Amino acid sequence: DYVLTMKHHPIIFAIGQGVPAIAVALDEYYNHKNAGALALCGQAEYALDRAAFMSEQAFAAIDRLEDRLPEERRRIIAWLDTARIKPHAIEMFMAEQGTRGPRSGSERT
Repeated sequence: DYVLTMKHHPIIFAIGQGVPAIAVALDEYYNHKNAGALALCGQAEYALDRAAFMSEQAFAAIDRLEDRLPEERRRIIAWLDTARIKPHAIEMFMAEQGTRGPRSGSERT
């Protein structure tokens, strides 16, 4: 239903799949990274620093997320729809590269 992690990359993987995440970071550097990643898709309130994790705030955040799961999923998916590189952009890039030929020193298969 959601991810509870102390690592940064599971946040990124969860968001990419439209899954909400709660992130715990016990130092300022990772809290900043986690909060930034979650803020991109409107989930910053689920970034818990040391003080929040060691208090009732952690339980409150989990309860809040569990109560709002469908809404939070929709929020993440809406953000993904606007943030993702559209497939046609990749096709346009590939077509452009094909018309210019290979770059010096590269091989095409």
